[in-house]
Amino acid sequence: MYRFFLFLIFFLNLFVIVGFWFLGSGDLIGVDMSGNFLAFGRLYGLLAVFFALFQFILMGRTVWIERAFGLDRLSRVHRINGYFTFVFIFLHVVLILFAYSLRSGYSLFDQLVRFVLYYDDLWQAVVSFFLFSLVVGLSIAVARRRFRYEVWYAVHLATYLAIVLAFGHQLELGGDFSHDLFVMYWYG
Repeated sequence: MYRFFLFLIFFLNLFVIVGFWFLGSGDLIGVDMSGNFLAFGRLYGLLAVFFALFQFILMGRTVWIERAFGLDRLSRVHRINGYFTFVFIFLHVVLILFAYSLRSGYSLFDQLVRFVLYYDDLWQAVVSFFLFSLVVGLSIAVARRRFRYEVWYAVHLATYLAIVLAFGHQLELGGDFSHDLFVMYWYG
């Protein structure tokens, strides 16, 4: 019963996120290449947050979740989910950068500099991206036993900082947050 409930929560949230994304960005699809990049870049950003927060559910040591799935299985899913999270973060960054570069005519590097200098809260998101990259890179190395557990744990704590740093740009710059209901859902 608990497994069904967790799967239901997971897929309902995924459905809500994709639904609001489509309401906010669906009209960009098929218009031109920059519109496609922007629409899917936004989707991957939303999915990155969803999967990152799901990481906490997987390894939050919630008793009923551990009983339903077992800590070993949750650990394996946590590892795989971490890869998905990072892929979504990476695709979000790349596609948004390409979309704005195509629209503005700036090179990718110039567009990145403009993002950092002129867009509110985006420099924090760039720092967040590098923190997530560090966590993933060192987690892979720890899995291969190159670092001690204490190093891996300390680096994982940087995930909390990365999430806090990334949050500001989501609501400030996120084009899919034009619906007040979605903003309330996102805060929830």
